[in-house]
Amino acid sequence: LVILILLTYVVYLSYFYTKIEWLLDVAILLSAFVFGSVHYSAEELNFLQTLPFFLVQFSGGLILSWVIYTKNFLAGVISHAVWNLIIVGISLYGLQFVDSTTSKTAYGESSMVYKKVPIF
Repeated sequence: LVILILLTYVVYLSYFYTKIEWLLDVAILLSAFVFGSVHYSAEELNFLQTLPFFLVQFSGGLILSWVIYTKNFLAGVISHAVWNLIIVGISLYGLQFVDSTTSKTAYGESSMVYKKVPIF
């Protein structure tokens, strides 16, 4: 992953100095791939199971790359923060509906038992 990050930086710098258009396209695709990859651990990147989720993160990386390219880096950071705030808000709203059943989630050797309770 570090090599991909460095490669993305080198490709972008190559575009910056040469203005060859396809280098920018490659840099944006690499950047989106890195963005999608850093949201998962190496064990979770089993593409048969996480491909739909990875594609959502990859798409987000494409959108944020476009925002950064057309606006600036700060606009990309703010866009990412607003998106995360929306997702957290939806998650907290979903916790308001009390469910009397206890749920168990397991992943590998780890497991979690939880019950939905209101927080507000």
